[in-house]
Amino acid sequence: MNIIIDGYNLLKVLYTSSLDEDIDEFLKIIEGYRQDKKCKITVIFDGYNNYSLKENEKKFGGTRVIYTSRDIKADKKIIDLAKQIGKGVIVISSDNFVKNNVERYGAVTISSQDFIENIFGEDFDEDYDFKDIKKGNPQKLKRKERLKQKTLKKL
Repeated sequence: MNIIIDGYNLLKVLYTSSLDEDIDEFLKIIEGYRQDKKCKITVIFDGYNNYSLKENEKKFGGTRVIYTSRDIKADKKIIDLAKQIGKGVIVISSDNFVKNNVERYGAVTISSQDFIENIFGEDFDEDYDFKDIKKGNPQKLKRKERLKQKTLKKL
């Protein structure tokens, strides 16, 4: 199982303080998850605060961490990597631009909030909006949602 994580996007769900100070703690959580699930994880961060013109890649335990070069957005790197890996890759991001683009290449997308709830076992959000009325069989989830649920069970 290959998982690509939109680093700052997921980090913002977990922490409200200074993001850069929380990266190591965040990566410890992700690495613990990777060890538990025995999967490949790549975390991609924007390189806007990276003074290097080159992409910077390092390992945090077995987790691959990529800081894009300062002129490349993490979104583009995530989309390119999802295209390269192809069908079956799981992308963790709440960014609609990223989600829409990676799904074209067969990726399954999971929002940052859903991923965190899955890791920490949080209760379902009680403020969920049930106004969306579906056509067709009301008991059956949309194909995209069924695939998402199946993927969440693997996590």
